[in-house]
Amino acid sequence: MMPGMQKEESIHTAADGWQLFERVWRGTPRAAVVLVHGYAEHSGRYEHVAERLVRHGYAVYAFDLRGHGRSEGKRALVRSMDDLVADVRDLLDRVRQREPGLPLFLLGHSMGGAVVGRLLVDSQPEIAGVILSGAVLRGARGFETVGQEIFIALGRLIPRLPLGKLGSEVISRDPAVREQYDNDPLVYRGRMAAGTFSSIVRAAKVIDRRMESITLPLLILHGGADALVSPEGSEQLYERAGSQDKTLKIYDGLFHEVLNEPEKDQVLRDIVDWLDARTRRK
Repeated sequence: MMPGMQKEESIHTAADGWQLFERVWRGTPRAAVVLVHGYAEHSGRYEHVAERLVRHGYAVYAFDLRGHGRSEGKRALVRSMDDLVADVRDLLDRVRQREPGLPLFLLGHSMGGAVVGRLLVDSQPEIAGVILSGAVLRGARGFETVGQEIFIALGRLIPRLPLGKLGSEVISRDPAVREQYDNDPLVYRGRMAAGTFSSIVRAAKVIDRRMESITLPLLILHGGADALVSPEGSEQLYERAGSQDKTLKIYDGLFHEVLNEPEKDQVLRDIVDWLDARTRRK
């Protein structure tokens, strides 16, 4: 662990009684970032991201989504995106109480980006800005099929029905990252449940319909060779969002997890530079 960084782990009981595992990384912050991870993974995979941000003066708060990592729930089953949005909103409220007066940012990856996107189009939260990484905003590749509506219906009727499996070969070009992913006991390696598929796609449809309502500062990141989630959603958000302050970076040749690619140092540098420009003391 980085010298001077404090790491905390705890269990938070959500309003409906669910037990959610949380992590906090802190140093001497001038701002805070709430991080929302993607499908099948967990917040512990972002330790290197947190260390870089703490080094530059940002506290990082994250939790394992319901059914993920060390949180309660059927593994990787998302019954309702509304529940995940409520959990993020609750964490934002608690971070505001712990870090009074500090600018607050949201960072969402992949399905976590869809959760953040739903939060933005449902109600503009009082935060300083949003970072999205490989976010599912219009639909994942392979989801735009003729039978999509059938699978959405199946997800509502038979939420635990197993569909396809996420292969580690699409997440990163780094063999070490893929090996760690496949052997991490907290990463779900089974088939995606129909209910999860349905929840993600329906959330993406809502975001797609309401992109113009988003007005917060945006940093939108996507791998140009992402075979899992099409960069088109990120490009559309950049074009259509009502934000006056918005930046799009498509990294040529990078796969889905731009924060775990061989070029991750450049991606992290871009994130820190963007945050620094919006938290610089007057």
